[in-house]
Amino acid sequence: MDDVVKAVAPYATVFGAFFSAALLGVLINLAAFARQAERSRADVIEERLKNVLQQLEFTKQDGERAASQLKADNEALKNQLQAALSGSGITLETLAAGASLSTAAEKNQKIIESLIGRLESAAHPQNAMSPQLHLEMSKAYAAQKNWSAAAGHLDAYVGVFADDVEAQFLRAVAHANSRNNDLSALRAYNEVVALEDTLPDGQMRARAFVYRGAMLKRLGRLAEAESDLKIGRQLAKNGSYEFFDASYNLACTYALKGDRAGMLAELGNSKMLKRYKSAIRNHLSDYFWKFKDDEEFLKIIY
Repeated sequence: MDDVVKAVAPYATVFGAFFSAALLGVLINLAAFARQAERSRADVIEERLKNVLQQLEFTKQDGERAASQLKADNEALKNQLQAALSGSGITLETLAAGASLSTAAEKNQKIIESLIGRLESAAHPQNAMSPQLHLEMSKAYAAQKNWSAAAGHLDAYVGVFADDVEAQFLRAVAHANSRNNDLSALRAYNEVVALEDTLPDGQMRARAFVYRGAMLKRLGRLAEAESDLKIGRQLAKNGSYEFFDASYNLACTYALKGDRAGMLAELGNSKMLKRYKSAIRNHLSDYFWKFKDDEEFLKIIY
């Protein structure tokens, strides 16, 4: 047996070397194939990436063209809306004083309503609107007494032009009239009072304090309300709307405080009482609830 092993040993060595060399060749070929496959896959991925980047560039260009067109469309609509509002005498100041679309000519009413409808149906995103378009939209909505929509557009506008005191004034009125958030209305009136030196006339300055006082009254902050209302009345012309509005709101404030003498003193102004009797009777369950059974008070307001 040992002799057989010895005889076969040289051949085994040769065959082992042969198979080792063959295996090495196979491994080298496999490695080369793998590298080629990897290169091919990398080339495919690179080509796909180029296509994706190309597509993104096309999409970006399309988006820029669409944004540019949208901006041009918005600007054209803004100019038309501005002309229609101006032609109807609708301004920030007149709106804050109570003007509405009902005061405009029927033709202009239809134009304004049509322009608002076109802007709404186009579903233009808010961020595609310029501050000036927000301003014109706010005026149009305020003229329609759509106070919530007006307030939203004015919030966007004053976010850019915070020192526009007339826009701030209409914004405060819009928030107050929408009755969605009294604190938002108070904050807006605070902005107006902070800028009151830049208001165009003394009556608007008086109105700023009177309106903020009325909002403070609504919030139950009665000491602050009384202070603002007295300042507003002092600034107002005797016999003006602001003067009588301050007196009415002071009567409400004194009634809420339970100050009967103060309330009756304000109600002693016959001109104010004539204007606000109906409002007082409408508030017997809230502002004047403490005196709803007071015979002298009831005799005055009925």
